[in-house]
Amino acid sequence: MSNDLSNKPSLRCRIAQVGVLLSCMPILGWMLDTPWLVRASETHAAIVLPTAFSFTLVFIALMLIERGRAEKLQRTLIFAVIGLVIAEQLYPDLHALPSIIGVARAMPAAIDGMSAATAIGFLLTALVLWRLQTNRDSTIALAVSLFGLSSAVAILLGHSFEPASIYALPVFAELSQYTAALFALFFATTLIPESEGALTPPV
Repeated sequence: MSNDLSNKPSLRCRIAQVGVLLSCMPILGWMLDTPWLVRASETHAAIVLPTAFSFTLVFIALMLIERGRAEKLQRTLIFAVIGLVIAEQLYPDLHALPSIIGVARAMPAAIDGMSAATAIGFLLTALVLWRLQTNRDSTIALAVSLFGLSSAVAILLGHSFEPASIYALPVFAELSQYTAALFALFFATTLIPESEGALTPPV
């Protein structure tokens, strides 16, 4: 029985699996030209392919860290996310490449792209993953996750994703609701106590 319990995926791992599925939905949206899978409204920015793919890698890395498996692959995924972010910032039209070469059926709109805020968010997720990989009780990972979660929630609640709105903040112009929500999911997941018993109130 103890072996079965030790092999049972943690709550963090199970939520990370959900994160992988949610991250793949926008990828399918671009491939199948299904607008509601990539943007919440016609006038809102979309979650672009490099962003969705980066989230997929992030949640897979978190799953592996939680399961204590494939440490080399964990590091590879973390560096792949950093590489994608740097490439998208150096070549801002990179997100349109899949559509240009015919891999994706939908073309990005002028407002679409990986915003600077998104790039910073991914660098923070990479830092959290790296610290969790080396120290599951990392204070740095906890502090960064708290900052990341509070920032994502503040953006979701305080920023208008409608470009013409007076409440739209220019720094978040290319940021999608889906992107902010996935960041919130990631950082919230890493804040869950490693021991699920810590979530059970005393009787």
